[in-house]
Amino acid sequence: MIIDRIGSNYANNKDAGKGVYNEGSVSDSNTLNEDYLDHLYTYSVNADGSYSIKLHGAAKDSAAKSATIYNGVVSFTDVNNVVVNTNNSTIFLVKDLLTGKYTKYEGKAAVPAMTNATVCYLKASNGYASVVVVSDYKLATNTFVAYVKTSAKTNSGTYIDGTWYYAYDAYKLGETTATPIYTTLNNQIFNGAVDGFYLITVDTNSAFVSGGIATVVTPLQTTGSHDGNSYVYNEVSIDTKDGTLVTETAGNFGVSDADVYTLTYDNGVSPSTLEIAKSTEENALDGDKVYVVYNANSDTHEASYVYIVKNDNSEIGTDPAAPATLALDKSASSNEFTATLTEGGTALSGVVVKLTVTANGVTSSPVVMDYVAGTTYQYTATPTINSVGTYVVTATAYMNGAVVATATWQGV
Repeated sequence: MIIDRIGSNYANNKDAGKGVYNEGSVSDSNTLNEDYLDHLYTYSVNADGSYSIKLHGAAKDSAAKSATIYNGVVSFTDVNNVVVNTNNSTIFLVKDLLTGKYTKYEGKAAVPAMTNATVCYLKASNGYASVVVVSDYKLATNTFVAYVKTSAKTNSGTYIDGTWYYAYDAYKLGETTATPIYTTLNNQIFNGAVDGFYLITVDTNSAFVSGGIATVVTPLQTTGSHDGNSYVYNEVSIDTKDGTLVTETAGNFGVSDADVYTLTYDNGVSPSTLEIAKSTEENALDGDKVYVVYNANSDTHEASYVYIVKNDNSEIGTDPAAPATLALDKSASSNEFTATLTEGGTALSGVVVKLTVTANGVTSSPVVMDYVAGTTYQYTATPTINSVGTYVVTATAYMNGAVVATATWQGV
């Protein structure tokens, strides 16, 4: 793609130190072209196939870190003090501040709540915004119910201010795509927990669009209800007929208006995978386990959600084929590392955990980590780190000389 004109100027490299829209100049370094980023442009194609671009709107069409977006009720003021309203047809494109990728939300009821948002927008003929692009923000406090796979995705976390956060897959009620939630507590936040529905509160300072730093996690199989809904766990289906789900011990549930999903584990891979898909109540066969979310105030127990468990395990949340997992975390104030080992389908005993540091292309000799008294499988060590630039710390857990789990931590 060749850009010939930028605004009223021919594209040029006059100011190589920094890209400036009003001059049409573009820096040789993408990191210095911030003047062009996170705005909406109109474009035309010239006869030779090159492009002419210009900013949409009179004044960069953005509300710089001033918009507040409430879930369900959205209006904000742009840089010209014009109030912009949105409706259920507005498309929101929200930038993930970690990956730079955008997530699409359709309608003001779907977009997450945010403060200090920088936005660009297009207005439709009815006066409402047709598209709102959110490129910077603070995620407001958000509490939601989600089905959580309680084994951490330890290899797909991220760094925040130098601290490593571990990721868990959470499937919000009615959604088939996982939302990552993050915590520094690694596997301990769900230690001993089974997969199931949890009430999760996301931190107000979280930078994640698609999830957040989990600060409060409440298992609904313990509390049993939230926001007028009750949750039935590990119930056995007997039959579905005439819009009614018949269960073994929890009674009958009206499912004519329920959203029904199948919940399928694949234990043939390690670690096991989980898929949630839209389904119908007819797929609840005799003997299937079901999770039911229903109106606690309804005499007829009308269900809003039914999840049908389709897997070859006898107990949800257990995985006999699952390996042990190891999580590695670093102290914020020193070079002390803590390794936390979680059993899989095989009981552990006589475990030894060793630590190595790879820096400047050289890997150190292994250091045996110290077991932390009073814990199940927690170990600490403070290795010597001599590095200029990036280094990687690797923890390896052994049982009877065989490797049972590894974890890494990258630092600078």
